Amino acid sequence: MRQSSSLAVLLLLLGLGPAAHADILYMKNGDRITGRVLEKTAEKMLLKTAYAGKISIAWDEVQAFTTDKPVRLYFEDSGRAKAKVQRDASGNQILVKEDGEAGTPFTLGSLAYVNPPKHVSGEGYTWSGNVNFGFESERGNTDKDDYHLDGEIRVRGLRERYRLYGEFDRERSNNRTVKNQWKAIGSYSRDLRKKWYLFTNLFSEGDSKKDLEVRATASIGPGYRFFDTDDLSLSVEAGPGVTVERWDNDLEDDEEYATARWGVEYEHYVYKRFAQLFHRQNGVWNLEETSDYVLTTRTGVNFDLTKHLRSTFSYHYEYDNGAPRDRDKSDSKVIATVGYKW
Repeated sequence: MRQSSSLAVLLLLLGLGPAAHADILYMKNGDRITGRVLEKTAEKMLLKTAYAGKISIAWDEVQAFTTDKPVRLYFEDSGRAKAKVQRDASGNQILVKEDGEAGTPFTLGSLAYVNPPKHVSGEGYTWSGNVNFGFESERGNTDKDDYHLDGEIRVRGLRERYRLYGEFDRERSNNRTVKNQWKAIGSYSRDLRKKWYLFTNLFSEGDSKKDLEVRATASIGPGYRFFDTDDLSLSVEAGPGVTVERWDNDLEDDEEYATARWGVEYEHYVYKRFAQLFHRQNGVWNLEETSDYVLTTRTGVNFDLTKHLRSTFSYHYEYDNGAPRDRDKSDSKVIATVGYKW
């Protein structure tokens, strides 16, 4: 028994004990969590533990933390450092440089990121995206199949962002295709100052049921981000543009006209990031026939079932005030999909 106790003490002194090489989070409720600090964002700290894998900790519940190896720290005043994080005799947070020299104390409130993603550090781009599929089948007096496919890719750099989005719907009835409907969006934005940015956007769509071969709107203008965190984002944008319409019949004239476009993007994670509420709106106003406008919205909720598996329930609404007289101005549907995200 005495030999075992002596060996344990010796291992700790040599730095070989289980707690000797670990980062530590000191929580406001008195708990201590050990592991490896992977990153800290605006609202969360990601920690890798030996007993629970990766866990996300609410940043406002952390009182202090220490690391046993240098980490990259980004501060709210744009300061940067690569150092160990330790606590002095009074419990204050301090930076310990790689040469062992202690730096100046800092507060948790001044810390913006730990090991930030590439788009924050400026070292590259952060990629994300998803692909979703939905299917509905009816059998009886009418055999009907509805297919839905959509996908999105987002690329974010230090000051610029790119987005590609596409969706496709096909409806078949009694072994005959009665509708092919598609939409595609390509956008680029560049941060100007604080929450303002400049955007360019190309929105295009087609609908065989309406004989609309293509309607494409290119626009440019300013935008404003009210919120821009991992858990909550809200932006609005508006600017002038030009729209081109091509019809697949002899009743409607192909047109090109000046337009004004606006867009709204809202995403909000709730229930510990299990569910994400979203709303996307795109509007195009014909400046030459001012009574004509087209409004497209997507509103719903994403459920992150696993790291990569997602289910989505969404309500799609479209209103075309300039639709041909023999076509409905509004179109709405509810879609349930399952998809893969990365």
